[in-house]
Amino acid sequence: MIVYVLVVALLTLAGIVVWMEVRTFRLRSRVDKMNTLVQNLNSYAFLINDKFEVEETNYYALNPGAKKAQPNLLGNVLRCKVGCDHGACGSGMSCKNCPVRFVISKAFERRDNIHDLEVGMEIYDGDDTKCVEDLDLCIGGRYINKDGNPKMVLNVKNVSENKRLLRRYIDQNLKAEMDPSVPKLLFATQNVARFNELRELMLDRCRVVYAETSEQVLNRVGKDRDFGYSVVLLDASFAHSHQIVDDINQHIVVIKLMPVTEIKTEGRLVTLPDSVKFTELKNKLMSYFE
Repeated sequence: MIVYVLVVALLTLAGIVVWMEVRTFRLRSRVDKMNTLVQNLNSYAFLINDKFEVEETNYYALNPGAKKAQPNLLGNVLRCKVGCDHGACGSGMSCKNCPVRFVISKAFERRDNIHDLEVGMEIYDGDDTKCVEDLDLCIGGRYINKDGNPKMVLNVKNVSENKRLLRRYIDQNLKAEMDPSVPKLLFATQNVARFNELRELMLDRCRVVYAETSEQVLNRVGKDRDFGYSVVLLDASFAHSHQIVDDINQHIVVIKLMPVTEIKTEGRLVTLPDSVKFTELKNKLMSYFE
């Protein structure tokens, strides 16, 4: 009887050990996957308290050579120039005007989240205080209550390259708009899909510019404007805007897309059915760029 009890006890113990091993393996696997996810994000993640102390972060995983910040405050970990110069994040006079600290503090007070705060920040390149980078950062945060204590999970992303590319894109477009050698067509429409269709179709022939309001149209092709536009194409949503036509530069061809039943000759205007296919319209438009 005693042997039987011992066997049952041993089998039960073995079962518990196996169950715990399986559970531990699964838990370890989940932790490994979470660590892999956090450590390979293309942004920094921080768990901070309302004193701006960093409790957890993937910053050091993404920057293996970085030394642990002392004190362990958000600005010091991020290598904020102002915070590091004054010894601790929040200790300098300039820190009182820091938009990041202000927004995070207000979020803690209101127990609210932070939605994509974009700020410029001077950051030291690692431990080299002679090398300072001026970066554009996008900061988001979620307020949480952990064990009765207020916390914030922050996501800090460097968007400097995106901003640089956007500025370059805008500059290129402004140059193209002012370049007299590039034929330009202004398409006034509130249908973005139609605009994209015409832009793709005319890509090899001219630059198609979008306008969705009368103000945008007149800013580019008004009587006192000369940005090199050859044609203004007004879709059905602008078909009855007679005033806008009168205010367009007289040297520019104006084409109206109108319902078939309303098509008529209107002086300088070229009127076409609004059902016309852009593939059919292309040849007519190209004739104005010769």
